[in-house]
Amino acid sequence: MNLSSLAKRQKLDISIYPGADVAVLPKPAAADFDWAAANPGKWQYFVDPTADKATAGPANVIGGWRADEAGGISETWLNPDFVPTAQYAKREITTGLELVIWRMDYGFSNLGQFMDTLLRSELIIVLPADDPLGERGWPLLQAPTRAAVVVYTSEGHLPNDTNPWLRRKVPGREVLEYVCGQEHLDLVINPESRTIFELQGPHLADWWQQLREAQRTDATPQEGR
Repeated sequence: MNLSSLAKRQKLDISIYPGADVAVLPKPAAADFDWAAANPGKWQYFVDPTADKATAGPANVIGGWRADEAGGISETWLNPDFVPTAQYAKREITTGLELVIWRMDYGFSNLGQFMDTLLRSELIIVLPADDPLGERGWPLLQAPTRAAVVVYTSEGHLPNDTNPWLRRKVPGREVLEYVCGQEHLDLVINPESRTIFELQGPHLADWWQQLREAQRTDATPQEGR
């Protein structure tokens, strides 16, 4: 489920995989169970079918499943380091944050990894034409009851008519510090994209606090499931 929708339904722990319900690996067929019966304890791996076979490596492995002693498939695994091609991902991925967002959407990454990457990323904001120096502060998208800071993960997600002189790059940490420090303020990521994220400030503040606590105890949630 999309993170925006999931966060509105329940309180989330940063160890959760929002895309865990997405079927990534193929559904086992009769031939796969025959293989499992003949190969107990062994793994079968799946490689991105759109990757260049001549140069494919570990980053092109999607995941796999393990045969159990009874001839069934008892365990599945998604490669936390999988890097999909644009054809496989059905979107262009040009930054580390965009990669983690895709991985989270499909169950490869958890919420903690997303927050950690967001904090370390560089984002883009677009200043209004009547305030090109940003003297009024952060540009906000106003709604009846709440406002939001709008950011973009890369130039490819900007509106087509964006004036390049109005673009500003800002650290993700700075964005979170502002959003989490204001009441009734949210964060909108890539509003022009089909992969838009609308995240409420209180949720972001909670996830950030969880991440701090996990890092203090050296228990930062890891990718892969």
